[in-house]
Amino acid sequence: RVARETLPHLFRLEDVTPFLRIATIHRIVLVEIAKRKRFFRKEPPKIALLQNPKTPAIVARVFLPLVGEEQLRILATNKHINPDVRRLITATLARDR
Repeated sequence: RVARETLPHLFRLEDVTPFLRIATIHRIVLVEIAKRKRFFRKEPPKIALLQNPKTPAIVARVFLPLVGEEQLRILATNKHINPDVRRLITATLARDR
């Protein structure tokens, strides 16, 4: 259902940030949207993607280098995101020190 709602907006190249924040969005839809780099030129969509609990770690690994350290610190304390993504964020922060 969420995929059908997002499709018209994606075809019109509209902002997809609100859809990335929906926790019930299907994992496959998230992965497909993440493949379209044009939606992730700004910071909020990247953060929304990382905050979604259904975002797989393999997708997060691509976007972690593109997010600022301050935002990564905030995401590392967020208990609602995917635990694998949180571990990746923690490892990235530890590596950057």
